[in-house]
Amino acid sequence: MGTKAHVSIFNVETATCKESCEDCDNVVSAILTPPNGNLSVGANLGYVVTAKMKNGQTFNANGSTTFSSSNTGIATITSGGTALGINVGSATISARDEDTGNPSWAPGSLCNFPIPSCPVFIATPTAPISVQLCPTAVTVSQTFPRSLPDLDQPLALTGVGILARMLVSPSISNYAGTIITEIVTTTGNSCPSNITDYTNFPTVFSQFTVGSPTTWEMVSFPVVTNSYYDSHRILSDTDILGLTNVSTCTATATQVYSCSGQQIGTFLLENTYTHGALSGQSVTNVLTTKTHE
Repeated sequence: MGTKAHVSIFNVETATCKESCEDCDNVVSAILTPPNGNLSVGANLGYVVTAKMKNGQTFNANGSTTFSSSNTGIATITSGGTALGINVGSATISARDEDTGNPSWAPGSLCNFPIPSCPVFIATPTAPISVQLCPTAVTVSQTFPRSLPDLDQPLALTGVGILARMLVSPSISNYAGTIITEIVTTTGNSCPSNITDYTNFPTVFSQFTVGSPTTWEMVSFPVVTNSYYDSHRILSDTDILGLTNVSTCTATATQVYSCSGQQIGTFLLENTYTHGALSGQSVTNVLTTKTHE
């Protein structure tokens, strides 16, 4: 009488992944950040691919990502996701990500090993990148109409309604098209409470393009490509602010210029308000000073 062998057959997929492959915590989406990259020639910018699994867990997927640039003459990118600005222009960064079911690529997965029959997730998120030529530093140079420069203060300008010329370096002939951003933030105010709303420097975030025509109080700035102009205090030299019970007060602020996220210059702004009279009316005289920090 022959020996009877007992053979057990089981579904590896069901045993490993619980009920079915649908229970595996596969990656379902991936995003590339920053969504819009801006950097200067010679500067670096890091990219991150964030993968999201079916259970909602997210993780950095750079280690399993293949990065590429649509134009390596404008920007290159390393295998680790670091872009380098090469020349002025625009390109597109792509990141190809694959989920083959490997648990080491998707930590926390219910699957213990790759399941060939599971769906393979493939995504190629992309993001535009812009490279511009940025100065590395900026200093106050000279003023334009309606200013009273104070020659006793190096790197400082004092006057009524300053129009300041900002010299950038390195000094090359053409920064046309470069976008400069500016942030102004009030840092102090010794004026009476009834006029602080008028004398505080408002928090300002703005940007402008070098080489573009600009006007201020109906005065046209010269169109220049190796520097730029900035204005401070758009009101006249006197205000009817009702400065009473005090002869003088000041409001101060910091001003930061940046290019492609890199700080290129910091300045101190001060408005000095003094009580005065004009044609028999009580007025407040205003003087603005801009100093390189």
